[in-house]
Amino acid sequence: MLICKKEKAYDQPKNFYIIVLLAASYFTAAGQVTFNTKSNTIAQLHKQLETIIRKENIPGMMVSIVKNDSILYVGGLGYADLQKHRPVDHITQFHFASVTKFFVAMGIQQLVAKGRLKLSDPIRAIAPEIPFNNRWEDTNPVRLIHLLEHTAGFDDVQLNNMVNSGKKPLLGIEAINAVSNSLTVRWKPGTMMSYSNPGYNVLGYIIEKVTDMPWDKYLEQHIFLTLNMSNSLFDRNGIRRPNFATGYDFQDGEFMPMPFYQPGSNGASSALVSNAHDMAKFMLYLLNGSANSTLPNNAYLKEMETIHSTLASQAGLQTGYALGNDLFPNNKRISLRGHNGKGEGFVSWLFLIAKLV
Repeated sequence: MLICKKEKAYDQPKNFYIIVLLAASYFTAAGQVTFNTKSNTIAQLHKQLETIIRKENIPGMMVSIVKNDSILYVGGLGYADLQKHRPVDHITQFHFASVTKFFVAMGIQQLVAKGRLKLSDPIRAIAPEIPFNNRWEDTNPVRLIHLLEHTAGFDDVQLNNMVNSGKKPLLGIEAINAVSNSLTVRWKPGTMMSYSNPGYNVLGYIIEKVTDMPWDKYLEQHIFLTLNMSNSLFDRNGIRRPNFATGYDFQDGEFMPMPFYQPGSNGASSALVSNAHDMAKFMLYLLNGSANSTLPNNAYLKEMETIHSTLASQAGLQTGYALGNDLFPNNKRISLRGHNGKGEGFVSWLFLIAKLV
């Protein structure tokens, strides 16, 4: 769990928290945590989380707490490997699954900020080799913003393409060809949102096309390296590393370890791996911006929270999925923005709490 607070951001008064929950087996709705920074201490939060770990049969999770421009706590609870009795600590690396999309969207925003892309660019103009089918292309082309906001009308990943069973990760246009059966537009682009992992695989390919670098290497060099996130990477191989937490499934009273796997297509929808310390650095950047001009500034970060393309947004409704940044309106006190992820034995949350009532 990562919690951040800042009194002012994006040139207007606003309270911000950011929460990341990472568990080696799935949280249920009963696993919610209520945390009030005015009355609760870190010790009290730990107590709540320890109760949830026992109740929900969670082997382990990592926790980070950041306030304003300071890291207050990074660490973990439970075990990263039950068989070896290896505890979760601040350097344990967890798989974040779909939280990857937040970083891919940020990479696109970085290229927009540099003038190398526009959100309104048709993807056929950027990369005409992408194998998609849109019968409305002449009047309603699929644009970059539609991929970012899941409004292209593409299907989600199909079951036989969720993982790559080959010995090597798929690269370049080959990775997009592997999910081409999901790239048929089902309604006029920009009409409504429907979640599509292949759309983010296409965004990864677009990063490659524009930068002449593999999408993961671009993000590692231009975001991770810039923010000194030295323990973050994109796992496209499914190979176990020493600090990786093991994912588990809990069945019939027993924890069953889940295998690592190569993500489907090019991994741009699901390959992120990081730890509590690195994610705390990332959250500090989201809260405070960066003096490094190569990173998206506060205006571009704000735009990642703004929905552009749906009919609802054009009518003034800002509820739903923005640029790699979703809305979770399921809490009576707070509105949560960010992203979650679910993989084999892992669950993750990246939440920005934009308003506290």
